[in-house]
Amino acid sequence: MSDNQLWRYMVKADRVHEQTAERRASRRLALAVAKRNNLYAKAVLSGDYRTALAVLSDTDRLLGLYPDKRIIVEKHKGSASAEAMSDEELARIAAREPGRATGPEGKRCRRCAGREGGGRG
Repeated sequence: MSDNQLWRYMVKADRVHEQTAERRASRRLALAVAKRNNLYAKAVLSGDYRTALAVLSDTDRLLGLYPDKRIIVEKHKGSASAEAMSDEELARIAAREPGRATGPEGKRCRRCAGREGGGRG
């Protein structure tokens, strides 16, 4: 058997494996939604509307109907911490706003405090 033939078999096996995994994921999602629908029906029948609402919310989250919370946070400017920023980003901010290298309580950024021109004083 040649190397080319082996590679073709490997590619074909990978495709079959991917298709099987996709079918399994699809079945698991359908089963999870069915279980939640069952819980929702039981909650409504028993008059537990808070639980019914929680089940609906969880089902919607499972189906991806709510936006990812991380995306919302990233859209707001000024919400990133100094620890998460690179040195270049911190230097750019310090150069753009000299004298504002302190935090909301007047404390200096730990990463900027040791650098020249990284803060007041």
